[in-house]
Amino acid sequence: MPGLPAPVATNLRTGAKMLSFRLLRVISLCILLPVSLAGYGGSLLTAPLFEVEGSFEDAVGRGDLFFLAARDADAEQPDIEIFRFRKGGGARHIGSYFTTGRTLGMALAGDYLYLANGDEGLEVVDVRRPDQPRGLARLPLDGYTHQVRLRGNLAYLASGFGGLYVVDVANPRRPRLVATYRAFPMPAEETANDTADGLFPKPEQAPAAMAGADQNYYEADDLPAYEGPEEDVSPGEFAAKEGVLDLALGKDRAYLAYASAGLYVLDISNPRKPAVMGLLRLAAPVETVRLNGNRLQVTAGIAGVQTIDVSDPAAPRSLGELRTICYPQDLAGTRDYAYVADGYCGSDGLLVMDMRNDEPVILESLPGVVGNVSVSGNRLFSMGLEKTRVYALPR
Repeated sequence: MPGLPAPVATNLRTGAKMLSFRLLRVISLCILLPVSLAGYGGSLLTAPLFEVEGSFEDAVGRGDLFFLAARDADAEQPDIEIFRFRKGGGARHIGSYFTTGRTLGMALAGDYLYLANGDEGLEVVDVRRPDQPRGLARLPLDGYTHQVRLRGNLAYLASGFGGLYVVDVANPRRPRLVATYRAFPMPAEETANDTADGLFPKPEQAPAAMAGADQNYYEADDLPAYEGPEEDVSPGEFAAKEGVLDLALGKDRAYLAYASAGLYVLDISNPRKPAVMGLLRLAAPVETVRLNGNRLQVTAGIAGVQTIDVSDPAAPRSLGELRTICYPQDLAGTRDYAYVADGYCGSDGLLVMDMRNDEPVILESLPGVVGNVSVSGNRLFSMGLEKTRVYALPR
């Protein structure tokens, strides 16, 4: 079945509803859930090294080279912008690349850039000459591909309703699909063209591991908040926010942010036969996931940032949570700290959290609108609606 269409803009009525809801929610959170800076007296992030104009979804790099994936690029705007850090500070733009889809996630290995291209699946780009990137191959995939992670010669892709795809990229010119894991069947195209409600799976379609759990998996939402079905959410917009949205890879394990279905733990010791080991339902859809030892940090919408113990993969359990002021959109980090993009409220968009204990603690917050974050090498990319700020990570 062809991939479902990319998201479309919400209309004015939905926007007004979202704005009023967010204002009420921010006020209530300020009253009921005051954010504590835990008495932290210093600043982990100094002033940005430099800024890049534009709105971006993801960042990857190596050495002095880095790539930015544009948010909502049009036919005249490159999807990928390529830069080199300057020795004296700042960065120099050296190249760009147009894709056929919308790049939501990237991975870089050697001379090849792997792109998660929404309803266009996987694309491989040769960047041996980064000033002249060259497309090598495309692999169409069902669903809506959000993210790609690499492990050896395999690429693992989070592809919305398509689930998890495992692709052999030993020959980057000929990526080859070797396995699929899908907890729920793809919604029928004719159903998707009716209403979002028609995408809810029947109880008998749930995987065995979900027995006895709430079956309301496909819960539609408006963007960017995730508070339940809306009458005027298009099937395309809805489909782009459900299914597998992100993944993290551990030793013989894959951890899937399966939106309304929760967190899934898969055995990938045999990558050709991924098998579910355990799952954890949370109070809101799981959108991003990061592995740190035997713990995961996840963003789960109005349920905030959560720490999950996965030392027993068959029984993942929540250790603690922190409700942020706005709405956590993305998360990246190092061993001890997590950097959270707290959305579009326009107040404190970038949060720095101490993740060394069960309960996440906010150490500091930086003002602005931040939708995505990425860590590459010793640098943090904080991506807003108009510019990306690049910070040096604390040593």
